[in-house]
Amino acid sequence: DEKISFKKLIKNNRCVAVADGFYERKRKEKEKTPYYFTRADNKTIFFAAIFNGDQFCLITEESKDKIKEIHHRQPVILSQNEVNSYLNIELQGSAFLNNRKVPDLIFYEVSKDVNKPTSNSAYLIQPV
Repeated sequence: DEKISFKKLIKNNRCVAVADGFYERKRKEKEKTPYYFTRADNKTIFFAAIFNGDQFCLITEESKDKIKEIHHRQPVILSQNEVNSYLNIELQGSAFLNNRKVPDLIFYEVSKDVNKPTSNSAYLIQPV
């Protein structure tokens, strides 16, 4: 099973994952506190990703500004008007990602129930 390089996938196998928000956990000693992240302008989040067969992986980058308080990495988020440019394999993917405008995110602590696989309810994105 040959490992396909990120460089090849970012060149030819780009995709986008769509969401309203995402969770990240702040680690303090042995405790992990979950936070919910969403765009400050309430717009849809488009994650830059790559795929290989039926699997995909979100692309991450070093966290910006206040997000560093929670986690050292964050997903690469595109604006809706950047999606087609990212998906255009004629353009160099890594150069495009490095030159995009990063949207402002807001975040807040949420229930630790997000860590339970059986939890699936709208309250999971409500602040605690």
